Order: sequence, then C-alpha cells, then structure tokens
Amino acid sequence: MSASSKMDFVKVTVKAIDNPGTKEEKERELVAGENLVLTPAKFALSTGSVRIVRMVNIVSPEIEKAYRVYFESVDNLDESILGDETKNNIGVNIMWGALVIVPPLQPHEDIYYLPTEHQLVNNGNVHITLKEVGLCKSKNESEDCQWSENKSTIYPQQKLTLNNPGASSISSEDKVKIKYISSISQTMQERTL
Repeated sequence: MSASSKMDFVKVTVKAIDNPGTKEEKERELVAGENLVLTPAKFALSTGSVRIVRMVNIVSPEIEKAYRVYFESVDNLDESILGDETKNNIGVNIMWGALVIVPPLQPHEDIYYLPTEHQLVNNGNVHITLKEVGLCKSKNESEDCQWSENKSTIYPQQKLTLNNPGASSISSEDKVKIKYISSISQTMQERTL
C-alpha cells in the first residue's frame, strides 16, 4: 500500500538465484527459456492504493527454484523520455527485494549425513529449514542426543558442514538426528540420518 502523498512509479524486475544459501550464491538475469512471467513489470501507484503483482511459472520445475523480485521507484514509466537533466540529479532510491521460491510439482525430501565430511546433504528437490542437530549415542532414543541449535536452510543439491560441538568425534555407532521444518507439510519433523 502506498503511503506517499504523490503518485509513485514502480519498476519490477526478477533475478534468478543460483546456489542459494551458500557462499557461491549469485543472482543473475533471467535467460531465454526460463518459464517465468511477471505482470505488470511497471505500474503507477496512487496514494493509499494497493497493486498486485503476479509471478507465474509456466512450467513447474523438477527442482525448486529461488528468485528475488525487486521493486524499484522510478521517475516515470517510460525510460526513453529520461533526459540529461534527470541523469544529473543525485538522489537516493530504495529498492525492495522479496525472496520467492517456486516449488516443484512433485516435491520430495531426501537428506542424509555424510560422516567422512561431517556434512548434511540435501538430495531432495525442496529446501529443508534446519532447526536443531542431535549427535546421538543411540539411534532410538532422542534423550541420548546432545542437541544444538543450527538454524540453516539447505537448498536442493546443497551440502551443509556441521560445526556442532562434537561433530568431528562422531563414531560409526553414533547417529545424527535433525529437527527441521518440512517444506512440504510446513510442520516440525524429526529424522534420524
């Protein structure tokens, strides 16, 4: 909703996020063939009004995709009429960015623990929102676990190295358990890995 006392002009752009949630995360321009439609890409917003922007994925991805949608205030809706006098003005524009996750048509969660590397590996096609990691002496009892908070998101085809106390001393008899929020059911889950 616009709280401005004047007419605002907004330009909307979308960037794909490659390797989300990692040090290699990078935004890039959409390329031809990416089945994403944004409408409207530019609009005017009068005082007190609300505008809905729709982002439609034409073909569902096999693995969830992450995008960032940017909303930028511009001087007018037609960039071709900007003259030299506008380019010389100095001002501060605020750009808002929203993270958008496009889920696959058939989501599935598949996460496992790689003991030699002390890593959690997400082989599923949706992200997993990790809350806690338990290093356990018994695979059946959660009471035998040393739980530590680990609020991370592991996106599909990504790995997370555990830095929990004791992670490097896990033996082959020990088990790792995780508590996470399922992207599919939106509920807290516990899983033994």
